[in-house]
Amino acid sequence: MLLAAATLSVPGCQQGIRWQALTYPDAQTRSRAVNKPIFVYFFEWASVDCTHFDQEVLSKPEVLTETDSLVCVPLLAHYDVALMTQFGLDKIPAFAIVAPAGELLARGQGTITLSGLLDAIRGAKAKFASGAGSATAPPPAKPP
Repeated sequence: MLLAAATLSVPGCQQGIRWQALTYPDAQTRSRAVNKPIFVYFFEWASVDCTHFDQEVLSKPEVLTETDSLVCVPLLAHYDVALMTQFGLDKIPAFAIVAPAGELLARGQGTITLSGLLDAIRGAKAKFASGAGSATAPPPAKPP
């Protein structure tokens, strides 16, 4: 299976982010294929808070650089309520960073600052690099 590294344009979402999927199952497939975590952004087009987050946080060069090594997917919150609930989220804007194997690495919701998002992304990447949730992570150690 060939997966293109295309960037998708999503109306109402920060255009600098390299959106690589339009559904969570598509993002999971790509994430497993490239062994990179998923950055899931839950938003609503008509939300002032989401628009503010797009313009004041997601558009920053540091965020674009940090998310470049993630499989990014924007999801409408009202459509993906069950997934938000699964990740323990109930406010927008919200994000979850998920390992290819499905482990939640980081999340945030509501008022998300630039430093808060960057800390979460970097922390999730470090957790993933240490083997958490990797599709190729070593098996857990056996108890003595």
